[in-house]
Amino acid sequence: MKTKWGGVKLKEYHIYYIKNEFADHYYFKCDLLFRFIQAYHEEKDRSDLASQFNYITNKFPEDLIQAIKSKLKRTSSYLVFNESPNCLKIKSGDRQLILSIYKEEMIMQCDSLHDAEAILFPSLRGVYPCLFIIGPLVNEYGWISPEINKFPLLEKEEVLYSYL
Repeated sequence: MKTKWGGVKLKEYHIYYIKNEFADHYYFKCDLLFRFIQAYHEEKDRSDLASQFNYITNKFPEDLIQAIKSKLKRTSSYLVFNESPNCLKIKSGDRQLILSIYKEEMIMQCDSLHDAEAILFPSLRGVYPCLFIIGPLVNEYGWISPEINKFPLLEKEEVLYSYL
């Protein structure tokens, strides 16, 4: 669903908080995780998918909206509005973002992931190192890059090279 804010159509992204042990195992297998989450949403009535989804994901805390709001308000460059107890509108210059947080997912609406990187992701990275995001386009999914010190698989000196 695309929402308009200030005349701009915003893209909708879904963010999931994956448990550490599954993030470790599926960090380089994004396609499997994506297909599983997609199947779960397409067949919500399947109890096996629901129990597996609940097993691999953490729930977002109820006070996360307030924590994000207070962190962003400490920076004078952000305007933060409460739309409802689980929804924020955030504006910084010409960038804007709408964030709705539910127990099993966050729904973020913004013009581009660059806006999310500038406004929201730095606040989330420090607390939630294992966030998986699914975008509106085909094959638009992956991990919100964690802080290098927070993710167990990534070593500071590791570099991946590919030779043809």
